Amino acid sequence: MVNQRRFSLSFVVFFPLVLFIVVMLVTTKNYYDAVNRYIDTEYSRIDRALTRGIKVLTALDYSFTNYSNFANPLSEEHNSIVKGDICYIWPIDVLLLENVYSDGLPAVDVDYMIVGEKSLCQAGTKINKLAEQKAGFAPSLSFLHDIESHIVGIHY
Repeated sequence: MVNQRRFSLSFVVFFPLVLFIVVMLVTTKNYYDAVNRYIDTEYSRIDRALTRGIKVLTALDYSFTNYSNFANPLSEEHNSIVKGDICYIWPIDVLLLENVYSDGLPAVDVDYMIVGEKSLCQAGTKINKLAEQKAGFAPSLSFLHDIESHIVGIHY
């Protein structure tokens, strides 16, 4: 006895159609997700590039402003401490956040320290005057240090 199976016409037409539609929907969703990932990656890249550019421009502006500002000596805008025979000088953070120093730019995050002999902390000494002349480069190097995450430190 031969068993004959017959599929209905609606099953023969609609089952492959439903299968085709499901495959197309899954393919479309995967493509949509891939495009969104690519767009997010590009936005992240653009954001990193803009952040880097802003840091460089802010560093240049801050450097030019401080480089031409000889009215304020190193002792007025910096903290200093002497430990043993070594002098440590670093910027006063509160002053950097004031509008007077930023000229409308976003608050700057400057992190540097000048280290030297004990006479460096004494105003008017030869090494103190030399440090005042060269301290204008320190904020620029601090900004440039923060641009690349793989740079651990800069010494000059």
